[in-house]
Amino acid sequence: MPRSVGQLYGRWARCVERAPETVTLSGKTVIYRINVKRKVDDINEKIKAVNEFFFKRNLDFTVDDKKLIIKTEKDMKKIVEMFGDKFKQLLGLDVDVIETEEADKERK
Repeated sequence: MPRSVGQLYGRWARCVERAPETVTLSGKTVIYRINVKRKVDDINEKIKAVNEFFFKRNLDFTVDDKKLIIKTEKDMKKIVEMFGDKFKQLLGLDVDVIETEEADKERK
């Protein structure tokens, strides 16, 4: 479970390490010790974390008021659009996806 990401009490959390004595057994109660390093308040840092979690890559983006504009290559556009509801639910931002040729060139 190291480096896993999930929600804990309605907040995003990432497990960096776990105690070696903690073992997950079927049907048993497991108690985890959680060490909270800091609270993430910066919207750009939150967006980067969500992009990394959903897409496993760093996508170019800009934020205007309550709108998140993500720049991506052609083949990723539909996939990013599918996660628009999740961005709205997690961050409270509407998502617009812009297909750019620069992103395609960087990938090659």
